[in-house]
Amino acid sequence: MAVESPRLAGKRVLITGTGRGQGAAAQELFCRHGATVVGCDVVEGAAEEGAARLQEAGLAASGVTVDLADMDAARGWVAQGVETMGGLDVLYNNAGTSQFAPFADMTAEQWHFSIVHELDILFYVTSPAWAHLTDGGGSIINTASVAALLGSKMNGAAAHSAAKAGVLGLTKQLAVEGAKHNVRVNAISPGFVDTPVTSNVPPEAKRVITEMHPLGRVATGRDIADCALFLASDESSFITGVELFVDGGFSSV
Repeated sequence: MAVESPRLAGKRVLITGTGRGQGAAAQELFCRHGATVVGCDVVEGAAEEGAARLQEAGLAASGVTVDLADMDAARGWVAQGVETMGGLDVLYNNAGTSQFAPFADMTAEQWHFSIVHELDILFYVTSPAWAHLTDGGGSIINTASVAALLGSKMNGAAAHSAAKAGVLGLTKQLAVEGAKHNVRVNAISPGFVDTPVTSNVPPEAKRVITEMHPLGRVATGRDIADCALFLASDESSFITGVELFVDGGFSSV
């Protein structure tokens, strides 16, 4: 598992949620294309274990356990990561989780949990990273969702949809404010992604969801990571303020 290409050679990258799923796929992919990547995850030891496997393969990866919902902890992770790498070129806000319930049954606790863990954590991480990125330019990649624009008959996604719509609004504003500093800010909006987090979806529900994707399958973590790689690279140097749908056509139906 050696470095395969120089697409991200010299890039210093922070990725949230690298313990599994999309984040783990992105950390491996970015490293294999020449980046140095500092990751984190809320699951105890998950980011460290994933990074250790990459280190054994000779890749420049590290990871720590961090609860990004703790603003001080999030800021500390950014500061430590930037110090370790000697700067920052790319921030990939991948991590996020939400709670679902029909709106009539949704509690304030479920609502606030979702907003904190899908929108507030972007502020907690991006705010301290901003000065480092505007100093020399760079790329921010935010994880939104097709749920920001589409309602769902299958689950109570009110809080999730609201949070991801906020992610899109923040992406657009940061793209405008970052442009004069050569900071590009874009969002990826996945459809359903097959990850450990979604592994508990009942088979029948997953079948229905799969059929809703015109390409006939749901996404893998690698599908999302490939698009993040493009947005992190200089190949996307004239792209900012964009929402990139990676949903197998789900949003076109």
